[in-house]
Amino acid sequence: MNIIVIIISALIIGFLEFAPVSTNLLSSFVSMFTLAEEGDAIAFSLSIKAGVLIALIICFREQCLDLARGCGSTVGGLFTGKVFKRSLRSNEKLFIAVVESLIPVPVFILIGAFNDSIARDRGVLIEAIAFIVSGVMLLAMKKVPSGKKNITAISPPDAFIVGIYQCLSAVPGVSRVALTVSYPVLRKHEKYKSFLFSFIIYIPYLLIMIIRDIVLGREALAGVSLLRYVPGVAAACAAAVLSINAFKMLFKTNKYHWFAYLNIFIGLVLIISELF
Repeated sequence: MNIIVIIISALIIGFLEFAPVSTNLLSSFVSMFTLAEEGDAIAFSLSIKAGVLIALIICFREQCLDLARGCGSTVGGLFTGKVFKRSLRSNEKLFIAVVESLIPVPVFILIGAFNDSIARDRGVLIEAIAFIVSGVMLLAMKKVPSGKKNITAISPPDAFIVGIYQCLSAVPGVSRVALTVSYPVLRKHEKYKSFLFSFIIYIPYLLIMIIRDIVLGREALAGVSLLRYVPGVAAACAAAVLSINAFKMLFKTNKYHWFAYLNIFIGLVLIISELF
């Protein structure tokens, strides 16, 4: 794959990572149009995911450090028994909530072929409906007043459900932000903190997806020079940082309804194209 194609494609896909489109599908299109071999296609997809992962860590570095501290004190407390003798700290609650949200991920890996089949289907009706539903959910969430509950106090069943929604967001057209943020908001959690939680739980989820792709594609990757895709990682990272900051601004100013209107518009356009 040409280095210029890698950089330009990585910039576009990295920016669209948090939009309700399938970045896996976009990566497949790039690979198809450039006649890339299987190993190159996997390497390109991995470069996008790696770039986005780095961008998430950069943009949410304070939350990542807090999560790491919570992980260390929770795991250490389990071995020493101290965690059972005191109340959980805020960062420990956050770490446990993130772990609970990851429980559905193995199931998603098993049914990943279903999502891939939807992404590669010639019809766009499912995607169109998903776009519209995502937009409606965002508009509904805007009407709901922000709750006062701390997201670190999210219950295990609610964290598990958010994890399920995160897995479902792999379906093309489904907005991961709409699904994973709206549910905590409806459960009376504070809006902006719910937004932050949505992105934080995506970090380990994305890391698991990278490991999965490496394991499943290790034979195809054996003959590929991964260094050629380092510029793609950097480009995807830069674009994803811009995208994340844009989402931060929309949620801080409570103006994400414009993104909702865009989703609904795209869904209607896809339905019209399917009918005619």
